[in-house]
Amino acid sequence: MLEKVWLLKHESSKLIIYEKINLIREENYDELVKDLQERTGIKKINRVEVGKINFLRDICDLTIYYYTDKVHEVHASDRIQNADNDGDDD
Repeated sequence: MLEKVWLLKHESSKLIIYEKINLIREENYDELVKDLQERTGIKKINRVEVGKINFLRDICDLTIYYYTDKVHEVHASDRIQNADNDGDDD
């Protein structure tokens, strides 16, 4: 039997409390990403989502999404084995 190997990219995320609230404006997106890359050391930020904003404290919650360098391999036999062992008694 021929086995297929699927290489899957895994997108990770981190929640960050961010104080440079002026950078969350749409027109400052590139500068925001650059600042986050410098401060976190994550060079491959895929996207940024703005969460809760606190204007009194000038902070907001950001979620950054990035691809890890690890590549996950999924073998066809692993998928078959997992499907056979689904916890049912049938």
